[in-house]
Amino acid sequence: MSVSLTGYRYEYDNRADKGMYISLSMPWGDNSTVSYNGNYGSGTDSSQVGYFSRVDDATHYQLNIGTSDKHTSVDGYYSHDGSLAQVDLSANYHEGQYTSAGLSLQGGATLTAHGGALHRTQNMGGTRLLIDADGVADVPVEGNGAAVYTNMFGKAVVSDVNNYYRNQAYIDLNKLPENAEATQSVVQATLTEGAIGYRKFAVISGQKAMAVLRLQDGSHPPFGAEVKNDNEQTVGLVDDDGSVYLAGVKPGEHMSVFWSGVAHCDINLPDPLPADLFNGLLLPCQHKGNVAPVVPDDIKPVIQEQTQQVTPTDPLFLFQLTNNVIKE
Repeated sequence: MSVSLTGYRYEYDNRADKGMYISLSMPWGDNSTVSYNGNYGSGTDSSQVGYFSRVDDATHYQLNIGTSDKHTSVDGYYSHDGSLAQVDLSANYHEGQYTSAGLSLQGGATLTAHGGALHRTQNMGGTRLLIDADGVADVPVEGNGAAVYTNMFGKAVVSDVNNYYRNQAYIDLNKLPENAEATQSVVQATLTEGAIGYRKFAVISGQKAMAVLRLQDGSHPPFGAEVKNDNEQTVGLVDDDGSVYLAGVKPGEHMSVFWSGVAHCDINLPDPLPADLFNGLLLPCQHKGNVAPVVPDDIKPVIQEQTQQVTPTDPLFLFQLTNNVIKE
């Protein structure tokens, strides 16, 4: 809370003028402030009550109500740092004198060989950074100011960039859409005055699922095997029992499983996807080229539910064992 009280007295031309100024400001809630300003003297009295609120990092507004010469005045403004433009609204009313309103939009467009986007701007022709979120929309990117969101093409422009200094842009992971996941969320760039930089984030779009991978012989890929989509993005790592948490899951999508630096088998997601994607979705992993993959010795074999016996990886033995179970 802040309080200021000032008294004054002036004498001129055989006249005396005395009075006082009072100013008070106090917090109201987490992001708001209430204020009062008054001028009381032998001349005209005036007072004003104000309310300021910061909605978030990009938006704030203020309202003021006051009296002067027994006339009421009301004014206010609203400011928003949007992804497409800086938006400012203002309105003023003074009883018996005038009424006014104003709107200001300040923005620009940047187009390069990598793509482009509309954006807010501080200085026309100023330094800026074009961001690519792998084609994923609504990804929040922050620089030195309020966040900007990628457009429908996955592009955004960060305009609050300092010249000749290392600038950092990052994805706000707390505000990512539910169907997106960032595997690389921070980029840096040092740009000259008026330059347009380009940086790309690694972002995966799609649903999330818990799956279980099985090879044709009933075993599973080794611990640490990578699951990649057709864009060569790693969307999951295989656990020691063949289970894997997958990101970027889409109906009918094709993925490959890599270990020892080689793609050994492929999986195809069902279309449509099941309603419950965290119930251990079973995904057969088909060998590439119908050739059995080279599997490390530390892979755990599968246990037969019918016999509770370890099933060898020899396809012929597996066939014989299955026939015996059926006969019994």
